[in-house]
Amino acid sequence: MKRLSLSILVLGVLLLSACGASSTPTKQVELQLIKEWSGTGIKTTEPFTITSKPWAISWANNPKVIGGQSMGILQIMVYNTKNPDLLVALAANSMERGSDSSYIYETGTFYLTINAANTQWTVQVWASQ
Repeated sequence: MKRLSLSILVLGVLLLSACGASSTPTKQVELQLIKEWSGTGIKTTEPFTITSKPWAISWANNPKVIGGQSMGILQIMVYNTKNPDLLVALAANSMERGSDSSYIYETGTFYLTINAANTQWTVQVWASQ
């Protein structure tokens, strides 16, 4: 009976700790603008180095609209210079007007390939210093 009571007590403590709030406050990471590009066509950026994670790529897409249909596309591919044949992330793939951000959880030296047609775009890289 003691063994069963102890098992129930341990199970209860585990459940309460799993459901309860953490006593450790979450650290908020403040990101700063590192690089920014804008344009209307295809671009490969210069390399930039990121030493902490996470970091972010934010983008805005303003495609041409013809006959009520969006006719532009924006794609942002992230590559590491150590292995340029391996895609690290697809940060954007959009034909819609708007903006968004993608987070990357790797450090190193990266570059972006921006594939765009019939759109005006802005791309920013944000990282902690």
